[in-house]
Amino acid sequence: MNTTPINIRKKKILLAICLLFTQTAYPTTPPPILIRSPKTDAIEFSAYAKTEPVKTYAQHQLDIKRSTPRPVNLQSLLKQAQMDFLSHEPNESKKTFRLITEHTHAFDWNTEERKIIFYSLFRLAQLEKNIQKQKLLLQEAFVFGMNLKLDLQLFPPPLVESYLKIKKNAVSVSLKLKKLFPLHEVILINGKVYSNKEIASLPYGVYRITAFSSSNESWTQTLSLSRLISKKIHTPSLTDGSCHQPALNNLHQVLQKNQIHILFPNFCVWNSLQSPLVTKQTNTLPADIKILEEELTEPKKNNDWWEEEWVWLSAAVVLGVTTFFILSERENNKEEKKETKPIVKIGF
Repeated sequence: MNTTPINIRKKKILLAICLLFTQTAYPTTPPPILIRSPKTDAIEFSAYAKTEPVKTYAQHQLDIKRSTPRPVNLQSLLKQAQMDFLSHEPNESKKTFRLITEHTHAFDWNTEERKIIFYSLFRLAQLEKNIQKQKLLLQEAFVFGMNLKLDLQLFPPPLVESYLKIKKNAVSVSLKLKKLFPLHEVILINGKVYSNKEIASLPYGVYRITAFSSSNESWTQTLSLSRLISKKIHTPSLTDGSCHQPALNNLHQVLQKNQIHILFPNFCVWNSLQSPLVTKQTNTLPADIKILEEELTEPKKNNDWWEEEWVWLSAAVVLGVTTFFILSERENNKEEKKETKPIVKIGF
C-alpha cells in the first residue's frame, strides 16, 4: 500500500496546528486605552474595564512612568560610592552618596531605586560626625523608606539603635486616599503604588506625590504631610461632550487617536476606529458581575515567560498530533486487513 499521500496529509495538519497556536501566542496589537467621561459612574467604568480587553488610562500612565528614562543612573552612582567607601575614601564616598540623595524627590522611583536612596541616606548618617545632622538623615531615611527592608547589620550598632528609636517614637497619620484624590485611581507616594481605595499611614515629613486618573489629568507635587492633609486634589477632565460629539481636550498630545476608547454613561463607547458611536445593548450591570478593584501592579521585568508559553504550546501540539495519529492508525489497521505491505512511519 502506498502511504505517501497519508504522510503528506499528516504533515499539513501538523503545520496548521503550529500556525494556529503561534498566532494566538503572539497578540499583534496592544489593548485600547479606556478613558472615563466626567459623567460616567466609577462602578460602571470598573465593570466595563473588567469585562472588556482594554487597559485603563491610569494603569497605562503607571506603565509609561515605570519605563520612562531616569534623570540619573542610581545604580552607577551607588557602585562608585561603594568603591570609595570600601577604599576608605570617606570624603569621596560622602560626596557621591549625597549626589544620590539629592534626587530623592526628583522622580517616582521604583522599589530597587528607592532601596538605593534609602541605603545612601543611612551611609551618609554613618559618615556624619554631627549628631544632630545624623538624626535628621536617619529621620529622612525613615520617612522615605516607608517600610523598605534594609539589612541593619551593615551599619554600626549605635547608628541602628538611633534609627530604631526614631522609628518607635514616630507619629503617623492615616490618610484616606479616596478623600484626598476622589478622581484619581492610582497614587504614587515616594514611588510606592497605592489604590485610592487604600488608607496610607505616613509619618510627618516630605513626600513626592503623583496621582493618575482615567478621567482627569495627572498630578505631581512634592510637599510636606501637613500640606497634603489639607488638600483635595481636582484636575481638569480629559474629555468633554457626549458619546455623539466627544471632545478629547489634551488627550491627542499624549495618545494616538486610534488608541482611545471613551466610556460615556449607559455603556456608550466612542472610538475612532469604528463608527463614531458604539452603543452596548444594555444600560444595566449584569447581575453576576463582581466589581473588583483595578489591579495596580508594577510592570514586570523581561523574563523567560516565552519559555512557559512554548511549553504549553508544545504540549498542545503534541496532544493534537497524537490524536490525529491515533485516528489515522485506526484507518490504517482497517486497510491492513486488505493489504499486507508494511506501513512507513514518519520520523520527527
